[in-house]
Amino acid sequence: MEPGVTCGECAQCRGGMYNLCPKVQFWATPPVDGALCKYVVHPARLCFKIPDSMSFDEGAMVEPVSVAMHGCRTAGISPGNIVLVLGCGPIGLLCALCARSAFGAAQIVVVDPIAARANYSASVCSGIPVVVKPSDSAEDMVSKIRASMGTTAETPFDCCIDATGKGTPIAAGLLMCRPAGTMCCVGTREGSANVPLLATCNVREVVLKGIFRYRNTWPTCIRLISSGTLKVSSLIHPHIYRMDTATEAFSLAKRGLDDTGKPVVKVVIHID
Repeated sequence: MEPGVTCGECAQCRGGMYNLCPKVQFWATPPVDGALCKYVVHPARLCFKIPDSMSFDEGAMVEPVSVAMHGCRTAGISPGNIVLVLGCGPIGLLCALCARSAFGAAQIVVVDPIAARANYSASVCSGIPVVVKPSDSAEDMVSKIRASMGTTAETPFDCCIDATGKGTPIAAGLLMCRPAGTMCCVGTREGSANVPLLATCNVREVVLKGIFRYRNTWPTCIRLISSGTLKVSSLIHPHIYRMDTATEAFSLAKRGLDDTGKPVVKVVIHID
């Protein structure tokens, strides 16, 4: 079930960009309640059947994969592209996976300050991991990324995706895009960011874009997951949580790493 209920009447809804509806009621976004219950009432147009070959746990992955799908679409990733993903939390990891498996990126570099997350994301998308420090400047990040690729030449990234919502990684992404490349901001965070727009968007015509959630992604994501094009089963934490252990599930998701140090992408609570 796609969780954003829109008005269907505003200019954004009528123009097909319903995710930007100013009246959207989105599950689990205060003050709107979530769906941690056995039954919910939801518009039929936002309910999608999944095939028998797809588990309910895999179905739970459609929502976060949709964010990554919308980000990769907006970034304009196409087969053979070289892609940089900044931030290897669940959404950054899924952006890297989608870029490789759904959009045909030829090479992917993933960047994160936590080595376990960078290495895990790289293993999922057959990419190159780069570990940075939270205190690194944008120029520091650029140097480390270039070193990981074995070159000091102009970095040839066709598309860069930021999944952190922080100014420094966004600035690094802008600096690393090729002329007329695309920088897409997927991470969301309140506040402002100091980024080199004049040196990138003006001088080199780098295109800076952003996304908000997703639109028109659910049928596509269901097909990609059910067909095995996007392999997400291994990203779901194996422990079965139920209502009486729901707080433990939320705590694990908040920590982001399990007891073995492995990154946690998706934790599922089963409602019996």
